[in-house]
Amino acid sequence: MKPFRMIGLLTAMVMASVMTWPATSMAAGKKDKIMLVLPGPINDQDWNATAYAGLLQVKKKLGVKMRYIENIETANVEATLTDLGSKNYQLVIATEPSTTTTRRR
Repeated sequence: MKPFRMIGLLTAMVMASVMTWPATSMAAGKKDKIMLVLPGPINDQDWNATAYAGLLQVKKKLGVKMRYIENIETANVEATLTDLGSKNYQLVIATEPSTTTTRRR
């Protein structure tokens, strides 16, 4: 998939998710938080850079707070996602292939 299509796809997916969030945080004047978990560096000129670029577009369009973790090792994915689950992120996007197993638990 070409990078610009991937950026558009990621942006659309995140925006669709954000639009379904409860309005309580917005009503309270809080900014929603998104976390991106990547298996490699954000400057790899490939998958991770494309995912990061999509996240930047979402930040620009929706004004959400965003953070990212890069270079996550497969052995640490489950613990990282579990930890992030307790930190009040409205959306955590993990692009590491091993997240499929973690998500099912």
